[in-house]
Amino acid sequence: MAGKADKKQAAANTAALRRLYTYVVPAVILSVLRQLVFGDASVARYVLWHIPLAGALYTLERSGRPHYDGGRLARVGVSLDASSGLTGALFDVVYTSVACDAVAAALGTTAQWWLLFAWPVYWAYSGWRMLRPART
Repeated sequence: MAGKADKKQAAANTAALRRLYTYVVPAVILSVLRQLVFGDASVARYVLWHIPLAGALYTLERSGRPHYDGGRLARVGVSLDASSGLTGALFDVVYTSVACDAVAAALGTTAQWWLLFAWPVYWAYSGWRMLRPART
């Protein structure tokens, strides 16, 4: 039987995923409609640019969504309230992708997608800072 804390975390995770999808779905739909109407970028490039978004959403969904078995809470899922670590990085990828979609739909340009390539550089820098010996 799930405790009160588990039920609270499951509700928080469900609410966090619901909020996430309220931002992602409209932005992606607007971006797809813009792609269909104007079609200035290739479909392959469009799909390639959305791979980080799809991967981050899949990981957040699989690890954070609570699972119920016959109405009972079977698995709580990883807390999605963390603002640092892997969960924070995945949310950063999602928000950056949504921002790029919104800019693409509003301004009609695809130049903003270069921002997605900054994340691996930022993660490498963060990892290096974390792993290097502390300097006094």
